[in-house]
This record gives sequence, C-alpha cells and structure tokens, in this order.
Amino acid sequence: MVDYPFYTASATTRKAPKTAYSDDFSQMSDLLFINAPNYFPTTDPHKLEQETTFASNTYSAVEARIDSVVDPKTGKFIGDDYKNFILLPSADKVFIGKKFKWYDNYWIATNTNTYESLTNACVSRRCNTVLKWVDEYGNIKTEPCVVGYDLTKTIDYNASTTMLASGEIVVYCQRNPSTNKIKGNRRFLFGTPENMVAYKICAGGVKNYNNAQTLDPNSPSILEFKMESNFVNTETDDIANGIADAYANAYTISIDQSNISQNIGFTSTLTTKIYENGILAEGTTLWDTSDPLVCTVTSGGVINCLAIGSAVITATLSTNPTVTSSITVGVTSTPVAEYSIRINPNVLEILEGATETFTCNLYLNEVLQADTFTFSILGIVPLYAYTFTAISGNSFSIRNNKMSLNTLTIRCVSGSHSQDFAFELKGVF
Repeated sequence: MVDYPFYTASATTRKAPKTAYSDDFSQMSDLLFINAPNYFPTTDPHKLEQETTFASNTYSAVEARIDSVVDPKTGKFIGDDYKNFILLPSADKVFIGKKFKWYDNYWIATNTNTYESLTNACVSRRCNTVLKWVDEYGNIKTEPCVVGYDLTKTIDYNASTTMLASGEIVVYCQRNPSTNKIKGNRRFLFGTPENMVAYKICAGGVKNYNNAQTLDPNSPSILEFKMESNFVNTETDDIANGIADAYANAYTISIDQSNISQNIGFTSTLTTKIYENGILAEGTTLWDTSDPLVCTVTSGGVINCLAIGSAVITATLSTNPTVTSSITVGVTSTPVAEYSIRINPNVLEILEGATETFTCNLYLNEVLQADTFTFSILGIVPLYAYTFTAISGNSFSIRNNKMSLNTLTIRCVSGSHSQDFAFELKGVF
C-alpha cells in the first residue's frame, strides 16, 4: 500500500498552486517510479549509469525507466540506437551532452525534457564507435562518438588510375575540454584493424556553437564534425589501435646526468632535455623519488642524499605522464668513481650562419673537476661547411657556414676520459 500526500481543508496554504502541484507530482513519481515494466534499479545487471561529473568519464548507477523512441516524422519506433532515459524527478537533471553507460554501450543525450517540466528525461543516442587521437603533447585521447550510417555526400577520389567511391559523414560526441581542442583537418581512423578507413574533418567542419546555455560557450553540449574520406597512412598511423597520425607528435625526455654513486650529504641539481620528434622542445619536468628516506628530490631537480641505500629518481613530462626518464642514485660509505663529460650549453643543433660557443667540463660523481681538454674533429663534414675554433682548454666555438646532412663530431679528451658530441649543422629554416 502506497500512502499519498494530501492537504486537509483546514490547512493553511503556504505554497503557490504551481509549486504545490509540482512538489506533489514529484513525490508521487518518486513513490510510484518502480511500478513499471521498464524500470531498472541500481542493482539490475543492466543498470543505467550516468557520468558523475561532466567530462570526468566516471560513472555511477542511477534508477531509471528506459523507453523506446518514436520518430516524430513517421510515428515509427526508431530502434535500439535511440532510447528515452527517464530519471526520478529528484535525481540530477539531465542535459544535452550528458553521457551514460547501458548494455555495454556508451550513450549521449541529444535532446532533453527538463525545462519547466515535471519529468526528468532525455533522448539518448548510442555511441557506435570511438574517436581516438593524439594531442599536442603526445597524449592518447579517446571519446565515445556517434558516426552517422549514411553518407551525406558522395565523392569520387582519383588515385593514379584507380577511382574510389567515398563521401562525407557526420560525427557527434560530447563537447568537453578535450574534444573542444579538435580542429579542422584532423584525421581519424574507424573500423577494424583488418579494414581501417580514414576520414578527415573538413576545414570548416567543426560545429561547436550549439550552447546548452545561450550566453555560455563552455556549457555542456554536443560537438558535431563533418568529415570527408581520406587515406590510411601506414607510416604515421597506428593501425593496430586505430589512431591516425599517432607518430606525428612523439615526445621523449632524458636526464642529462647518468647514474650517481655518492655519500651521505651529497647534493646536486639534475637537468633534463625534452624532444619532440627528435627536435629539442620546450616543456616542464616533474620530479619524483622512489625512496625519500635515501634521496630526496625537489620540484627543481635538486637531489639530497640522506641515508645509505639506493633510490630511483624519475623525470616526467608535465603534459604527458607516459613520457619519463630515470636514473639510480646510490648512497654508500665509499662511492664508486663515476666520471662524466658535459658541454654547456647542451645544444647539439646550430643554424646556418650562427656561431655557438661551448664550455666543456669533467665531473666526478657529479662534482666539477678542474680538468682541461684537447679537442679533435671527427666525421666527413666538408671543411667549408663549418669553422671550428679552440678558445681555451675548456672552451671551443663552431660556426655553421653551410648546412650539411652529415653530423660534425667533436671529441673532447681529458686524460683517460673522453666524450664525443655530434652537432647538426641545420639550415636557416
């Protein structure tokens, strides 16, 4: 037996009729919500899950009624690619662009019924594939999306003597901070690894102006892409994982210092280099230690040896946590003698017409030594392409007179220790 709220004739009216009716309806809806064959409780094996926070991609179960959707034009049921998710009136309000999980699929709300309505419902469309791309920092991004089944426009592509029938498609996904960075001309792969197809966003094919709130361009909503057929590139595309241009932005990071063996109380500053596709690039390094009781490291790369043992010091590219480099710091009572030769600045590319001056130093267990060097030139770079000048026992300069495809190698020797440094003589552009 379900009790219904009611008002006695003598009760003082404290609410407007609209508010009272809305509150009563919500209470009755909450009480009777489960009395339906299309009700899915949070304990159901096929429970509905909603995104807990917008764009978080984390989900929690929610009570819901789930109905089929009727095409308003034909009056016919559309099918399993569209569903009407009806939530409790007291539940979090749905909005366009909200994501759900149901029956091992992702769904995205494309139309809602919440404004000044006694219901809390949305028509959602099943995401039939996934957008995969690599952002400007080399991070792999994924986003469930809807790819229209029909070509919006047919096009014939000529490749040599072969003609391929292709066309344009429309793709929908949630408009969030990640997908908002997708620009025109970006390529995507769809399909299975055995039969991948490529599409590219048309130059003006990004429709990101469907605001859920008129004056708020950052309000949650749907992002629409118009894509045209493209070609799979086996040299730059990751076919196995379905990521176009996966190797276009490859980042690496390296710690300038090698493994360190030192005693308690030793301190030094570690430095790194960041490369994008093999070219020196800008970036911020995050530092971490595997054992702060043995060796600590600051945000600026300063290590401090505290106790006998070993610790792994890891440098991570701040914009991509998968790009790392590590060295081992061993703290002993009798450190192993480890020598290293370094040049400053540690720049191995010289532009045509430019002159760079370098200082060379020898380090013992990261401690600067007062050694001097002799320099010799290796490699097959033509003499007219560069000018080498030994300035002192620790310094030399190189002028790039003309770009060369071969590397200029300078050997720095101090006693029994030597190190080769290879310099690229680059063009102006």
